[in-house]
Amino acid sequence: MHRKLRMLGISAEEADKFAKRDIRQCKDVLTRSDIELLRISDCSYSQIKYLKDVCSEAVAPKVSNITGPPGSGKTQFCLMLSTLVVAGGENGVIYIDTEGSFSAQRLMEMMQARFPHMDSVLVENALKRVHVIFTQTCLSLKKSIESIEELIISKDVRLILIDSIASLMRKEFSSASQSIIERTNLLTRLASILKYTAEFFRIPVVATNQTTTQIHDKDTKINKEEAPQEEECRGREETFDMRGQGELVAALGNTWSHSVNTRLILQYLTGGSSARQMMVAKSPVSGFGVVTCRIQTEGIVQCEEGATSYDGTNPNLQKIMCKGQFPSIP
Repeated sequence: MHRKLRMLGISAEEADKFAKRDIRQCKDVLTRSDIELLRISDCSYSQIKYLKDVCSEAVAPKVSNITGPPGSGKTQFCLMLSTLVVAGGENGVIYIDTEGSFSAQRLMEMMQARFPHMDSVLVENALKRVHVIFTQTCLSLKKSIESIEELIISKDVRLILIDSIASLMRKEFSSASQSIIERTNLLTRLASILKYTAEFFRIPVVATNQTTTQIHDKDTKINKEEAPQEEECRGREETFDMRGQGELVAALGNTWSHSVNTRLILQYLTGGSSARQMMVAKSPVSGFGVVTCRIQTEGIVQCEEGATSYDGTNPNLQKIMCKGQFPSIP
């Protein structure tokens, strides 16, 4: 948000013109309405729109992470993002599936429900622009990401989805100290490649993450202000200690947490509701927010309750609600 307009390829003359009106950074543009910008400048509407597009692209998160317990809607979110990209034109999507959860039938159902004006030919052509890569090992995932540039160029890819990195990491690496070091090195390498790819090609990367149980030792007092260490971020995704001895947090620990620019959390609502909450737990361009939503035929849809804000917390210690936390019904 604090990137200067001069760094975005805007001419010095135009940058000086906006600077005289106290518009020097991206946030100065994006926090003003089109009408306000038109009033304080002598630019045309098309110029204002172009300026906003450039600023939005400049501050857009490079690597985003969506975390949640099983069944919360992470894959549905990825499928919905795919439909939004391929249904709008000739752009493509790279979908890296490590869990075998990709469903072409669900993708088609979602697209037909969200874009009813599209006939079968348009839907089929759009589906062909979703390029799915199935990987079952960390090595194949690394090779796929390292060789992804050619596919991006040849297929005009505008979005990369990875569902998910955590499943392979947890399957191949144990909790032994040497294994933790190897995993950390691999995560760092993957994050570096993804950030470079997103920055160079100016396309977003979205990866899903699982949850893990952070156990609280009865005799140990854990400092809530400190992020859990890698060893504390191990555990089975579906477990939760109902007695309050543990809590769900994002998997993969500090290494992955600090590698992503934005983290969204999908979690269940208490009381057995079918609705979910999507939380903005970390973002360089947005405040902490909560949106109530449901999974429907057309994808994830916002409920009438709308969106609210919250105070936020350390994203490494963000507690995540799962079905196991619902109170038992007598």
